[in-house]
Amino acid sequence: MSKTHVLRWVVSTLLIGFQCFAHSQDRQSDSGKTALAAVDLLSRNCLVCHGATQTSGLDLRQRLAALKGGKRGPAILPGRPEESLVYVTAAHLGELKMPPGSDSPLPPEQLAILKKWILEGAEWPESGVPLERSSAPPALADTIGQASDEAKQGSLPLNPEFNRDIRSILSDRCFTCHGPDKANRKTALHFDTEEGAFTPLSNGKVAIVRKDPESSEMYRRITSQDIATRMPPVTHKALSVREVELIRRWIEQGAKWQPHWSFIPVKRPQPPEVKDGKGIRNPVDSFVRAVLEREGLPHSLEADRSTLIRRVTLDLTGYLQPYLRSTLS
Repeated sequence: MSKTHVLRWVVSTLLIGFQCFAHSQDRQSDSGKTALAAVDLLSRNCLVCHGATQTSGLDLRQRLAALKGGKRGPAILPGRPEESLVYVTAAHLGELKMPPGSDSPLPPEQLAILKKWILEGAEWPESGVPLERSSAPPALADTIGQASDEAKQGSLPLNPEFNRDIRSILSDRCFTCHGPDKANRKTALHFDTEEGAFTPLSNGKVAIVRKDPESSEMYRRITSQDIATRMPPVTHKALSVREVELIRRWIEQGAKWQPHWSFIPVKRPQPPEVKDGKGIRNPVDSFVRAVLEREGLPHSLEADRSTLIRRVTLDLTGYLQPYLRSTLS
C-alpha cells in the first residue's frame, strides 16, 4: 500500500470519527435540553405534593427516589412512558389524574416532553441534585392583620367597589381557569359574570357567601396554608396581601356585583365632607381635598395670577408667546 493510500485512509478515518463525535454531542445536548424541560415540569406541577411532603410516599425530587416510587409503585420506568405513573396520571390515561383537581391533562407539548424524556432514560440534568419546587406563594396568615391596619390608615379603601378594586384582581389572577373562555375553564365556577361567580360548587359549597368571608370557599382557598389547595395554584402568580384584604372586605360588605362601568348610568356624586373647608370653591375642590386629607398631605397655596396664566398657556398651546415670555419673566 502506497503512502498516498495510507494517508487517505487515515484522513477518512479521522473524518468519520469527528462526525460520529459531533453527532453524539448533538444528541447529548438535545437529551440534556429535554431533561431540563422535563424536570422543570415536575418542579412546577408535582413537587407541591411529591416533594418534601412526599404524599403517598412518593418523592420526585431525585431520580433514585422517583424510580423507587411510593405506595403505588415506581413513578418512572425508563424507556416505558405508557407504564410510568408520572406520564399516565399527567395524561389522564387512567383513573388517577394529576395534578390534583385538574379536569384536563397537561398540554400536548408538555406531555410530549415527558414522554420523550422517559423514552430516553429519564436522566436528571445533574444526577443527585434534588429539585426544588418553584415559585411557591408566601404564607398569608401572619400578614392579613397588616393589610387590615393599612386599610384603616388609608392606603386601602375601606369600602371596596367591584369595578374599581375587585374586577381587575379576578381578571389577572383567576380568569385563566375561571374566566370567560369556556374551553379553558377547570370547573363550572367562573368570575366573568355574577351568575358564574355564585354558582354552587361540586362539593355543595359556594365560592362567595355574601357578608361571610369565613364561609366563602373563595376566601378560604386564597388564604389556605395548605399549598395543595391554595388558589391561585403555585404555577400562577400568588395574590398579594393587599389583594386578599380587598377581597375579604368586599365579601364582608355584601359582595356587591357591578356590571361593566360602560353599562352603568352616570350619576352626579355627592361631594365628600372635609375637615378643612378653607379655599374650597367648587365640588371638584372637595374631592381633591378629601384625598389629600386621607393621605395626610397638605394642600398647596393658591398660585399667583402670573403663574396661572403661564400654566394655562402651556397647557393650551404647548409654548409661551414671545410677549408672554417678557411679561412673565
